[in-house]
Amino acid sequence: FILSVLHGEMKKIIEKITQYRNRKGFTYENMADELELTSAAYRKIETGETKLSVERLFRISNILETPVNELLDLDKNHFVQNSL
Repeated sequence: FILSVLHGEMKKIIEKITQYRNRKGFTYENMADELELTSAAYRKIETGETKLSVERLFRISNILETPVNELLDLDKNHFVQNSL
């Protein structure tokens, strides 16, 4: 159960990254260059074939000029509910 939840959450994060990348007009190649990867390696991140590390998530956030909490789809209410 936990693995399926985590898989679902990762899928949402990757979908957000793709959405923001497309809004910026960036290609796989643009992202790969910024991350010092091949475009094929970057594509594997967006297709879920390669795990997204925390470090890489922060770098992607900087490239897309988007706060990490937006990519993670977190808001204050999420933290309040979980801290009770």
